[in-house]
Amino acid sequence: MRVGWDKMRLRYYLGFVRRRYVIALRWLLTYKINLVLFFATFFLDTILIIIFWKILFQNSSSLNGWTFQDAFGLVLFLYLFWTFINVFESGNRRSFREVISGKFDYFLVYPINVLVNMFFYKVTLTSILANLAILLVLLLYYILNFQYSIMNMLLAFIIAILGNVILILFMFILRCFVFWIKNDSFIANIELILNRFNRYPLNISNKVLQYIFIFLFPVMFMVTYPAEILRGNFNWSWILEELFMMVVLFIIAKVVWKKGLARYESGMG
Repeated sequence: MRVGWDKMRLRYYLGFVRRRYVIALRWLLTYKINLVLFFATFFLDTILIIIFWKILFQNSSSLNGWTFQDAFGLVLFLYLFWTFINVFESGNRRSFREVISGKFDYFLVYPINVLVNMFFYKVTLTSILANLAILLVLLLYYILNFQYSIMNMLLAFIIAILGNVILILFMFILRCFVFWIKNDSFIANIELILNRFNRYPLNISNKVLQYIFIFLFPVMFMVTYPAEILRGNFNWSWILEELFMMVVLFIIAKVVWKKGLARYESGMG
């Protein structure tokens, strides 16, 4: 009986998420010119990143052991990261802003799990579709133009996906502090730091910075480690580090969420 109830609840949640994206898609297709411009901007940004790396490697055959193929792999996982974040993080970002305005009641009274509603709150498809399209183009180009191992490719994507889960937990914990300080401007600065450093192979930095980007700002898991695996460098300790971080962050997220929610002050008085 319990299994049947869980299946019904899962179908209900999946249907809820599907309806959110259907609504977002209808809105998006109403403004087709915006969609075209958004795609053009993302593709331009990608081309500029690749040109930047190409210029570097035209002047040097490698950069601290990295070749153009390695850097191309880095860009590949950068767009996997951006796709992943836009699927799960955009709604989360918007929903926590309602804590500041006192309108978080919407999530508490709506007849669906609070976290499911938050993660898919006012979803937008422009960033998701643009990043996903570029990711697929880059992946196709990589497969057709470079030598690679299928096993390494699978391992790299597994590491990258787990790394993105870690980042979502990390950002969720930070956003929960809005319940206490009623301000989320500091989170924008942290996102800027993450977006600035995940464009480059962080393993060429010194050990201090590497530890910072593993255990303080978990950026290494999302882009650098997967790109390293494509290069043929795999370390089982990376999986252990990821599993350790996931468990620790999940526990912290659960505690901070419950304590933060208990402090919420309703805008309805």
